[in-house]
Amino acid sequence: MPGILGESPLNRAVFTERLHLSTANLSTDRLSDMYTRQLQKAAHTRKFTISSAGESGWEIRDEHDSRVIRWVRYHDWHRVERARMSFALEAAMLEESGWNEA
Repeated sequence: MPGILGESPLNRAVFTERLHLSTANLSTDRLSDMYTRQLQKAAHTRKFTISSAGESGWEIRDEHDSRVIRWVRYHDWHRVERARMSFALEAAMLEESGWNEA
């Protein structure tokens, strides 16, 4: 049964599992993208990224036309899940206004 914004509970479970497993395999200096969504409208782009930063937590980035408009590093995976849900909501609103997956 679809959840919020049509996401399946399985997709959320896989994302959550990756959050837990990601720090075990990475050094603190290396980032590994776990979630990336990029949308485009005409010459404009929006990119939402969640990356594992190993023991340093997770890096959250929101970019508009290659300019970072929000950057934060979380150590609490619940905050990361909320950030991903926020990204999904923002992407849905952009798609409703004519943006497309790039």
